[in-house]
Amino acid sequence: MGERVSLVGGSKLTLQMSGCSGHIHVSLRDSKGRNIFAPTEEEIKSGGRKNAQFKDLKYMSQEAEWFLAGLLEGLPDGKLSRLTSETRS
Repeated sequence: MGERVSLVGGSKLTLQMSGCSGHIHVSLRDSKGRNIFAPTEEEIKSGGRKNAQFKDLKYMSQEAEWFLAGLLEGLPDGKLSRLTSETRS
């Protein structure tokens, strides 16, 4: 089917490791190559998605909002802090 998956991990996932800024890049395109996480041209021109749950999400598609919510919902209890907490080098 031609799907390509790549994982980009940061250099510090625990306090015992050196480095910083652990993160993952994710993108998703439809069969025409359109970025599914991007808002439509109409949404951009009108100041963002009107149905966004939070104002910070108005320039991402509804599908991106659902995707992000699913990732957060799927994290085991207590693991969200690993993604958002300050790192110490």
